[in-house]
Amino acid sequence: MRRSSSIATLVALFTLSASADVISTFTNGAEGWRVAGPDPGSHIGSQPLSSNPITWTNGFVTVGDNFGWTWAMAPAQFLGNQSDAYAKQMSWDILIRFSDGVSYPAVALQGATFTLYFVTPSPPLNAWTHRTANLSGGDWRVNNYTSGALASQQQIQEVLSDLRGLFILTEWNTGSDSTDLDNVAWPGSASCDGDLNGDAAVDDSDFVLFVAAYNLLDCLDPSMPAGCPADFNNDGAVDDGDFVIFVVAYNDLLCP
Repeated sequence: MRRSSSIATLVALFTLSASADVISTFTNGAEGWRVAGPDPGSHIGSQPLSSNPITWTNGFVTVGDNFGWTWAMAPAQFLGNQSDAYAKQMSWDILIRFSDGVSYPAVALQGATFTLYFVTPSPPLNAWTHRTANLSGGDWRVNNYTSGALASQQQIQEVLSDLRGLFILTEWNTGSDSTDLDNVAWPGSASCDGDLNGDAAVDDSDFVLFVAAYNLLDCLDPSMPAGCPADFNNDGAVDDGDFVIFVVAYNDLLCP
C-alpha cells in the first residue's frame, strides 16, 4: 500500500487512547463474557436462555461447539441505555476454523420486546478478521435472521434505548466449531471521528495519535489499540482514506 511519506515520518510511535466507551480486549481475563445458545429464529427475550463460562487464552477468548447456536454473550457494561450508539458502529476481531460458507447472524441485539439480527457472509477461515456492524437501519432483521422484516430506524433506536443482550455469533458451521474472539468495541457518546483522546475536539494531540496508528497500518497489528479507533472508514487498516476523514474533522476542530 502506498503511503504519504510526509505523514509516516512526522512522529515516532505513541500509545493511542481508544475512543469507544466500552471495549473488551481480554488482556487479563474473560471480562465477564459468557457462552450462550439463543436461537436466531425468534426473540431472545422469549427463550429460556442458559449460559456457560467462556475460555480465556492469553489475550482473547475461545468458544467451541457448546449449543445448537453458539454465541459470545456480552457482560452488563455493554447493556442498558445505549441510545448514543445509534448510527455509529460496533466492531470486533474474530477467527473461525470451520464454516458452512453461508450467511448467518453475526450479531444479535436483544431488546425488551424483540431482537435484531445483523446478517453477514461467513468470515474467512483461519485468519483474524476485523468486522463491523452499523447500528442504524437497513442491515438488521427483526426476530428471525432469515425471514424477519428489515428493522426500521425507530426499532433500532428502541432496542438501543433498553439493550437487554448483546451476542456475537461464534458458530459458523453445522458441525464442529472453534472460534476466537478479541477486541470487542462498542461506541459511546464521547467519541467523534478524529477525536482519539476523547476531549471533544480534533486537534494536534489527536494528530500525533493518528500518525502512530497510521504507521502501524494494520488493525490486527498487536500494537494497535483495541477496536482500531483511527480506522474511521472501518476497512481494517489506518491509511490514506482515514487521513482524508481526519483532515475534515481537524479543520472543524470541535466535535458535533
